[in-house]
Amino acid sequence: MKRWTQRLLLAALMLMTLTGCWGREEMNQLGIIMGLGIDREGEDIKVSAQVVIPAGVSSNTGKISGAPVTLYTATGPTLFEAIQKLTLTSPRIIFLPHIRVLVFSENFAAQVGMGDVLEAMVRDPKVRPDYYVMIAKGSSAESILNTLTPLEKIPANKLYNSLDNSSKNWAPTTIVNADRLFEEIINSGISPAVTGVELKGDRKAAALESNLMSVKPKAWLEYTGLGVIKGEKLIGWLNEDESKGFNYIRNNVRATVGHVSCPSKGKIALRGVRTISKMKGEVKQEKPVIHVHVESVSTIASVECKEHIADAGVISQLEKEAEAKLISLMKMTVSNVIRKYKVDIFGFGQEINRTDRSSGSGLSLIGLINCLIWMWSTVPRSSLKESGLWTIPSRTRSRSDRRVVVFFVVLTAVAIGASQAPMMLRNRWFREMAASALFLIAGSILSVIAWKMISVPSPLNILITIYKPVNNFFKLLFS
Repeated sequence: MKRWTQRLLLAALMLMTLTGCWGREEMNQLGIIMGLGIDREGEDIKVSAQVVIPAGVSSNTGKISGAPVTLYTATGPTLFEAIQKLTLTSPRIIFLPHIRVLVFSENFAAQVGMGDVLEAMVRDPKVRPDYYVMIAKGSSAESILNTLTPLEKIPANKLYNSLDNSSKNWAPTTIVNADRLFEEIINSGISPAVTGVELKGDRKAAALESNLMSVKPKAWLEYTGLGVIKGEKLIGWLNEDESKGFNYIRNNVRATVGHVSCPSKGKIALRGVRTISKMKGEVKQEKPVIHVHVESVSTIASVECKEHIADAGVISQLEKEAEAKLISLMKMTVSNVIRKYKVDIFGFGQEINRTDRSSGSGLSLIGLINCLIWMWSTVPRSSLKESGLWTIPSRTRSRSDRRVVVFFVVLTAVAIGASQAPMMLRNRWFREMAASALFLIAGSILSVIAWKMISVPSPLNILITIYKPVNNFFKLLFS
């Protein structure tokens, strides 16, 4: 008994040395930073922290006058010295883990570089590296974070959500988080490209509450182009078409809208619903060769000319024009980037090093220029359909399409056979077995015909289309 008492006392003493909340901080003691701006002031770093005002964003406190966020600024020789100096003006502890956007000024990114700041941020174990990084084009990072925005009360959330949605629906924009950017900066096989954000309109009214009172804000934030990075410094910008070509090559396009010209006057708008880009590199005769395979599925969004899009010949011509336009766009982007900036933002060198490590280290930029302009392997498959009317698509199909056809036929056969199997096992009548066999064969044949002759939005629609008439036919036949 005495031994057990000693053990309990020892356990109690050990529990007293443990703490449940070693570094606890109350919410009302924290100043939560949603956006962080980096500018240059002389030889020092100037940080601008966009901090949330809880009463300004809460829905339970009634109507609150004033801005939902506030901006604190401080300067210092290093990043974290400047951040710690924010406590001179902020009444709360600066809290970084909830940061959504990191904004560099164009001047800082071009003259100082982003590498040291990113390294310091990535080293901090409290900060998740999933925030978006962007460059303020033609303005300071402070002015970007000092702009009040409608719809989203917190401007940093507006920047984050706007870029996230735009990257999924508009080809020229893409997201770059801190983790990916830092990896590309230290990687010798690729140079980064960072999204640019611009302050437009009346800059003096950007920070005023009156900017939110009008239907059209006097000042607004807009994403524009991609910044080209060499090493860790900004060296130039891509325009909208070049940014689009870059994203197609890098497989960053999810959905977008474009157009092709009609033979007569007018245009036909195409809505891209799915795009998949693949890159393959190899070395032939000590020269690098890059193959870029782009598969794009589009629908006709609008017709602003007199073309009869129900005609198979018109559809085929639209596919050829869209294919030629996309190839030309990618070639133009590669040519302009290499000619003007002499960097590889597409990851060609990284792909060559991955496929041929023995030769990749000796590749020269001149070799890339000579080979990349003309070596393109693209097999786009544009499934163009008019609303409510199926049309015949292009006959050219890739190996992956044939695999999809085989997979879909097998899937249809298994599904139909499984649905009829219980009946065959329960009732061993010849008529039902024959009906099931005929139904299986007819469903498979019609599936192949449907896939090869028409464009469909999903396999489920084919199953529904095939099942109803065939099932009704066999009901009438054997009733």
